[in-house]
Amino acid sequence: MASRKYCVLNVVAHPHPDEIYRSLFLASAKANAANYRADHYARVSPVTSSEDGVFRGRLAIWTELDPGEPTINKESFEQKLLSDSDIALPRNIGFNSKIFYFSFNVASHRLFIELKNDEGQTISAGIARLAFERILKSVEDQFETEVKVYISTLSAAVERIFALPTIRKIEMRLDLPNPDDLSEAEERVLEEIKKRKAKRYEQSMTKLADADTLILTEEDKVVVRLTKDNGFTRVEGKDGTGDKVALSTSDYPDIRSMDLDTNDSSFNQLRTIALLDKDG
Repeated sequence: MASRKYCVLNVVAHPHPDEIYRSLFLASAKANAANYRADHYARVSPVTSSEDGVFRGRLAIWTELDPGEPTINKESFEQKLLSDSDIALPRNIGFNSKIFYFSFNVASHRLFIELKNDEGQTISAGIARLAFERILKSVEDQFETEVKVYISTLSAAVERIFALPTIRKIEMRLDLPNPDDLSEAEERVLEEIKKRKAKRYEQSMTKLADADTLILTEEDKVVVRLTKDNGFTRVEGKDGTGDKVALSTSDYPDIRSMDLDTNDSSFNQLRTIALLDKDG
């Protein structure tokens, strides 16, 4: 039995009519590759049909060579443009490629992607988030929506912030989540934000010099909980021993492990994980 790590991403589309998430992925599979960093590109495969509200696919990432950049002879240090060399490369070929399975729960709009594939290649949660966001944003205009992708973080991250005896400074950034995912308290707080015609809420507070700690209101705590999967919260303060600490919800990504038999692929296991989706 082998253990393999996977991470949870929160994909949010505003607005989000029925079938928007599946439509975004289907369109992305037909679109050009997305440039997510320097010479690195990504694309998703066509996804499966939705079974019990879950569909699956593959994420491919690779490096592309720029024919306008020089090559080098590693022995003589002679440089020449790739386009001027004797090397002819097909335009549909990428290099240093990696492919990873993922599954998507439509109801929770959460995506589960393996961080190590069957070939032993790896991807970080941060790169997976960035690749999916660039891929989906490349087609968002077709559906008159805006897409954001976040790394889901553990609930323990929020509780650690609340448990600090001394909070000197707090920064909260919240991109408004889908309204059908909210508790009553969350809906009340977001209604106040929406009255300002804002799509993003950012707040920074620093305690008074003579105060023991910054006091968080119940509304502040609701915002912090919302940022867990829709932004981030950072705090500076002191722990119970008086040592200075700096915490961020982003420091606690929702990375989990799944057990696989030796010859098994994660493709089927990720579907089961998505079906049983539970918040970290």
